[in-house]
Amino acid sequence: MATTTSKRTWTILSNAYKSSKKIIVIKFQSLWKEFDTLLMKEGENIQAFFTRVSNIINQIRIYRDMIPDIKIVQKRSFIPKYDHIVAVIEESKDLSKISPPELMGPLQAHEERMHRFSEPPLAQTFQAKLKFSNNGENKKENSHSRNFSQ
Repeated sequence: MATTTSKRTWTILSNAYKSSKKIIVIKFQSLWKEFDTLLMKEGENIQAFFTRVSNIINQIRIYRDMIPDIKIVQKRSFIPKYDHIVAVIEESKDLSKISPPELMGPLQAHEERMHRFSEPPLAQTFQAKLKFSNNGENKKENSHSRNFSQ
């Protein structure tokens, strides 16, 4: 902004661009390494994992590199509890024709099924607590718990 000639402005911009090219290359290499070594964390859900993958892919695409969907789909870095559903998907679908969201759908559905069977429903939890707390108490209090569950 303080330059008085267009030649000087061009020189400054040219030098700035040349140095930023190196930074871009380094950042680009770092993103690819991050993608290649990306693993799902224990306790992380499918949505959070796919969000992390998408963030890296979007940054790679910002730097004008193409990453085909097949490379993303073949990036199976899930924790072991998903191995069996991944095997079913591999056997039942043509991975060269599936998109990342199409892969994420069955994995999320499986995750929801696992949570449904591993966590007791809220009503069952309350009933179990009432039965536990009413053991050994008088009948009058037991009648209240029956009204609560009805």
